[in-house]
Amino acid sequence: MIGMKETDKFKINEGLKAAILEDNKEHTKDNWEKVLGAILQSCHEGADMLLPVEIKTGQKASNHKSEVLFRLMQTPDGTKMLPVFTDPEAANAKDPQPLVGMSVKAILHRLMEMDKVEGLLINPFTTAFGVRKNAIDAVLATDKKMDQDRAGIYFAPGNIAELKIKCIVNSADPLFADGGGVDHAIYEAAGEGLDTALDQLESCKVSEAKITPGFDLPCHYIIHTVGPTCAPGTTAEQVSKEDKKALADCYTNSLNLAKQYDIHSIAFPAISTGLSGFPLEEAVPIAVTTVSSWLEENQDYGMTVVFSCLEQKTLLMYQQFMAFLKQKHDEVVDEYGSMENAEAHADDDGHLTEQALNPEEMEAQAARVAEELQKEYKNNMQ
Repeated sequence: MIGMKETDKFKINEGLKAAILEDNKEHTKDNWEKVLGAILQSCHEGADMLLPVEIKTGQKASNHKSEVLFRLMQTPDGTKMLPVFTDPEAANAKDPQPLVGMSVKAILHRLMEMDKVEGLLINPFTTAFGVRKNAIDAVLATDKKMDQDRAGIYFAPGNIAELKIKCIVNSADPLFADGGGVDHAIYEAAGEGLDTALDQLESCKVSEAKITPGFDLPCHYIIHTVGPTCAPGTTAEQVSKEDKKALADCYTNSLNLAKQYDIHSIAFPAISTGLSGFPLEEAVPIAVTTVSSWLEENQDYGMTVVFSCLEQKTLLMYQQFMAFLKQKHDEVVDEYGSMENAEAHADDDGHLTEQALNPEEMEAQAARVAEELQKEYKNNMQ
């Protein structure tokens, strides 16, 4: 299984087990809704469940490779259901069988793709509880809305390795060597499992992003990205365009990889600003504008981004830049009434709108705006 300690991921299902037990004692609408609420909680908080599987090998399997197939169960009326277990104890209540662990969210999405399966059968050997696809669909819709409602940028002082969040980002060495600082804190807290996983990854290029489980950390995943390195004493004005782009790509590539893994909450350290020497006053605007642009382009996804700040000066720098951006936004709204009116005014003046630009021009324009904001911000700070 991927992520936290296995026992922690099954403990999230305790509320679901209790709700099912109550429903078994008395079938009421209120108890039914409590079970659905508990399924939503397990889904949203990243719990795992176990599924019985059948492993096919040899010539009968496609491409002569091993295949793992989910086992289905059939109710007395002939309805096919996907059996799942909230923990190993529930799964082993009958004869032991091959099992695979998956996140509840992944299981629910997989179920909705199964044409001939009508629903989920939870703990069929003990306190069996069946849930039809229409109810599962409602759970997934609510889970998505919760992700979207929480989407945005937040700040957290302290050690990123202690955050209880779906994913944290490690500002890594190209060969995953322990470089001290935040890097060391993550390696030490994650345990030997992370060392083994990183040995298998071998290396990581600048701006590249690679993912591992969180192992003994409170998070489920760690995304490792290698930021650019600047010479000691490099000032904001001396940072090359290549290094600025490389740092921005660290954030973009990490967010894109998180999206591939259906991760909806992620925490970033101030990448490259420690021993790598990237000036903090230059790194903060790049981080905020890059993340903001990604969130704008992925509004329907629902991503919570946390900037983790080990030092007070880092937190202050982020807060000052966010306040600066809000000020610029308010100035536009005061002049035009709304951002929409400002965009319409640009149309009236004959300026190119985003809709009129091709993707390359849009990217170039966004980069120019971000650079202008960063310059104005740094001038105000001097």
